[in-house]
Amino acid sequence: MVRDKLTMSSLSRIKTGQKIADSFKHVPKLGPKVVLFTGGTGSRFLAQALTFFTHNTAHVINVADSGGSTRELRIFFKMLAIGDFRSRLVDLADKESPGYKQVRDLLLYRLPKEANREELVSELESIISGKHNLIKNIRDSNKAEADDMANILISHLRDFNDKRSQKETAGNLKFDLRGASIGNLFLAGAYFYYGENIHKAIDEYKQLANVQGNVIPATLADIHLAAQMADGDQLIGQHLITKSDHGPVERLWYVAQERADATIIHPQADDRALVAIADADLIAYSIGSFWTSIVSTLQINGYAAAIRAAQAPKVLLTNAYEDKETVGMTVGDMVNTTLQILRENDSQRAGNDNAYLDAVISNTLRPSPSTRRFVKFDRARIVREHPQVEVYGEKLLGPKLPGTEHRYYDPQKMAFALFSFLPPTSQVNI
Repeated sequence: MVRDKLTMSSLSRIKTGQKIADSFKHVPKLGPKVVLFTGGTGSRFLAQALTFFTHNTAHVINVADSGGSTRELRIFFKMLAIGDFRSRLVDLADKESPGYKQVRDLLLYRLPKEANREELVSELESIISGKHNLIKNIRDSNKAEADDMANILISHLRDFNDKRSQKETAGNLKFDLRGASIGNLFLAGAYFYYGENIHKAIDEYKQLANVQGNVIPATLADIHLAAQMADGDQLIGQHLITKSDHGPVERLWYVAQERADATIIHPQADDRALVAIADADLIAYSIGSFWTSIVSTLQINGYAAAIRAAQAPKVLLTNAYEDKETVGMTVGDMVNTTLQILRENDSQRAGNDNAYLDAVISNTLRPSPSTRRFVKFDRARIVREHPQVEVYGEKLLGPKLPGTEHRYYDPQKMAFALFSFLPPTSQVNI
C-alpha cells in the first residue's frame, strides 16, 4: 500500500468550493454538469444541496432494488425497480414552486400497512376518483395549473390500477397494496402508459414537480443483485445484501431472477447515462450503500470505459460512518475496490489511477472509536492509506445523530468540497 502524509486543508477547500458555487447561485440553470453514481436515500441531502447551485446534475441510479414497496411492483409486474427514482425525483423537486407541498404530500403518502384489502382498494380508488383529501388539497392549492396536475396524477394512478386489475383477473393473482407508495404507483402507471418506457415516465414526473436535475436508470434491464459475503455466504436480492450481518461484501454479480439457480447476466449501461458522463464537468461516486448502490452500478457494462474516457475530475465520497456493507473496510480498501471494479470492467483498462479516480473525500479529523479505522493519525498530520485520498475531517461533518456516535456530512459543505474540484473551464465569473 502506498502511504503519504497530508496536512489538513478542509477549510480552504470548502471556502474555494463555496466561491465557485456562489457564482452559480443566481443562475443554477447554467450550473456545472455533475454526474453522481448514487442510491435512492444515501445522497438525498447532498442532492438537495446541489440544486441551489446547479440544475444540471445527473443522478445515475441502479434498478436492482428489491425491498419495500418496490419489491411488490417488481414481483407482480416483472419490472425494473423504480422506488429510488421516485425518491430522488421528490428530493430534486422545486420546493418554491406553488403546489409543491401538496403534490409532495401525495407522492410520499403510503397506504396503511395494517388495513385489509377491501379498505386499501377503497382508499386507492378514492384517490383516483378525486375524492381523497390529498387530491382535494392539490386542487385547492394556489397553482394555476392545479387541476391539470391533479388530473395527471389521477390519470397515471388509474393506469396503474387498470394494469393491476387486468393482471389479477388474468392470473388469479393479488397485488399487495399494504404500505404501497403512491409515488411508486404513479410512476409505475406512467411507465405502463408509455409502453414501459421509464425515461418518458421520469420525464413526466420531472415536468409535474418541476424537478431541478436529471434522474437516469443505470440500465434498462430487469436485473437482480447477487453477492458473496466475507464468510462465504451467497445472497440474492439487494434488500438481503445491504442488511446482512455476513459483511463486508466480497463480490457482486447480476442474475435474471431472484433465485439460487438464476442465470448470470451482464446488463448494459443506459445510453442517457453514457452521454451525461461524456458531457460531465465532474463525476462523483457518491455517498450511500458502497457495494449495492455504487460498486454494483460501476460494474455494469459500459460505465468503466465511459468514465475512463471522460475528461471530468472523478471523486469518491465515502460514508461518514461504517455500515454493514463496509464493516471492517478502510478508506484504502474502498479506493482499491473502486479502481479494481473499473479496471476489470474496462476492456481498454488504463494503467493510470487518475483515469478512473482523482480524489477521495472521507472523514474525519478526530473520529470516534467506532470510525477510527477509516484513517490513521500522526498528531496534526494524516497518514493516507492511498495517494488519492484527501481527508477533510470535522469541518465537513454535521452534529452527532441523537443517541449515537454517528455524524452525517454537512450537505452544503460537501457540495462546496465537490465544487472545488471543478475545472476552470466549467466555472463562471459573475
